[in-house]
Amino acid sequence: MNKAPLESFSDKSGADSSVAGFGSMSVTTEHHSDSAAAGMRSLSIAAGPSSCSAAVGWKTISITDGSDSCSGAVGTESISLTSEPHSHSAAVGCQSMSITTGPNSNSTAVGYQSMSITNEPRSDSVAAGRRSTSVTKGPKSNATANGEFSKASVGGKSSAAVAVGYKSKVKGVLGSLLVCVEANIDGDTLSVAHGFVDGTTIKEDVWYTAKGGKLVECEGV
Repeated sequence: MNKAPLESFSDKSGADSSVAGFGSMSVTTEHHSDSAAAGMRSLSIAAGPSSCSAAVGWKTISITDGSDSCSGAVGTESISLTSEPHSHSAAVGCQSMSITTGPNSNSTAVGYQSMSITNEPRSDSVAAGRRSTSVTKGPKSNATANGEFSKASVGGKSSAAVAVGYKSKVKGVLGSLLVCVEANIDGDTLSVAHGFVDGTTIKEDVWYTAKGGKLVECEGV
């Protein structure tokens, strides 16, 4: 006999919510809330200052909205979202995505097709896994991607994009630093190439890969 889907809700003050089940949902709103949901289709939402959210399941989603918030999602197709201000986001899964939007935010995604995105300012992004993508848009931000066919892109001044792996690539705007590590299909390092985007030798918003210790233009797909 199938178990009924589980739901858990809490509202305000020092509330916390936790639930476990195949179609589970956990929601908290504002103040010092915590939320956790475990199940193959779980959803965890914490909205408010100082809130944390965690969802574990193969199709999980974790969302926080507020100051000092944290979000974590673990599953094969998980998504983790946070939005302003001192937010952190982490998603672990084969097709996971991690997104933060706000100041001082960090984003981490681990999975073979994971993506990590941050959007202004002082944000950091890390993506690890095959075909992973790391993107930051903001000054003095960093983007790091590690894995086969991985990409690292920065869209702010004085930023750094680092990509490591087989056929990895980097791009950035004027004044940003590009670092690309050439590797073979087995992951062995062959060379390291780096340079500043000056608009002439290394062009703005153009993808580069490492070949023989030099940055070489390449296709973005």
